[in-house]
Amino acid sequence: MAVAAQYQPPALLTVARSDQILARAALTADQAAGLKPGGRMQVTAGGKSLTGTIMAIRARADNHYLLDVAIPRGNLLAGQSGTLHLP
Repeated sequence: MAVAAQYQPPALLTVARSDQILARAALTADQAAGLKPGGRMQVTAGGKSLTGTIMAIRARADNHYLLDVAIPRGNLLAGQSGTLHLP
């Protein structure tokens, strides 16, 4: 039996909370060091400073990490730009 690690089936369904929006960023290893799921992070988006919760930190194939931070939705829309303030 062989397992192909590069095979990623397409997502057929995504479930999301209606009261939160996900801020996502690619980080270097140095930037990701010390960050942990459940930790707090400041996010600036829509002209407001918000406190988000780190939901996930995932390694990518290019030696970077993908960071997901959940923030209150408020008036934010998917695709808006924002800034994650690393500690």
